[in-house]
Formats: sequence, structure tokens, C-alpha cells
Amino acid sequence: MPDPVGHLEPMPQATIDAIGRARAVIAERLAKLKAEYPPVGSLMLTGHAHIDLAWLWPVAETRRKVRRTFSSQIRLMDLYEDFTFNQSSAQAYHWVKQDDPELFERIRERVAEGRWDVVGGSWLEPDSQVTGGEAYVRQLFYGQRFFQSTSASGTPPPG
Repeated sequence: MPDPVGHLEPMPQATIDAIGRARAVIAERLAKLKAEYPPVGSLMLTGHAHIDLAWLWPVAETRRKVRRTFSSQIRLMDLYEDFTFNQSSAQAYHWVKQDDPELFERIRERVAEGRWDVVGGSWLEPDSQVTGGEAYVRQLFYGQRFFQSTSASGTPPPG
């Protein structure tokens, strides 16, 4: 398997064997579900990266982590035609658009192909236990407005 990031250690044989056993169990269980229920949809396994945008490091480091994570996903898509990825938080996309417009355009291309799924739709992933209703609605409003204005969601921009 090619190393898309360029610094991963080879996977131990025990791990490869465990993955094979897990795949066999999943295949068996999916076959049982398929026999019991008629096919009415599809199952999609997709990559995702949880990036805390306000963690214990400087904002500049968060911006770097977002760019590096997103560019790694693009490289994986270049290597594997069936690789898909999903990511939320308009703030992360906004930073990429500012810091690396070329990467942002590559993401838009992958969104248009259906291989990169913009999920959630809020500006960031807010703490829904602490914030009030208006703040939560604003998260969604500003997130959706960003995605629509940049076509990052695959939806044509307004106007």
C-alpha cells in the first residue's frame, strides 16, 4: 500500500491479519442484513478528521493542521479513486480559502465529484449544551451562507 503522507511506519502483520478478520466479520454480518432486509439504500464508509479549532495551541497552528489534514485527504483521493472524506466547520474551509486558495479549489472539485462531503453546515461545531438558541442559529446561518457563497457544498452560489 503506498504511503500517501510519506512518513507512516509499515503496518505490522498482526494488524493486517486483524483487519482481515474484522472485514470477514463485517462481510458476514452485512450478508445476513442483506438477506433479511431488501436493499433500499447504500452504505458508505468515509474518512473524517476531528479538528478542534480552539484547542490548546495557537490559532496559527490550528490553521496549519487544517491545511495539512485537508491536503492529505486530497492526496488520498489522488491515490485511491474510491476514497471519500467528509468535514464540517465552515471556519476550517474559510481558513483554507484564505491561506491556500489552490487547495480550496481542489476541495471544491472533489465536492463536485461527490467524493468530499461537506457535513454539518455550521460555522464551527459549537457546544450545544452551553450556548443559547440564538447563538446556535447564527452558527448555522453563517456556516450555510459561507458554503453557499463559495459553492463548497456543491450548491451553486446565490445570484
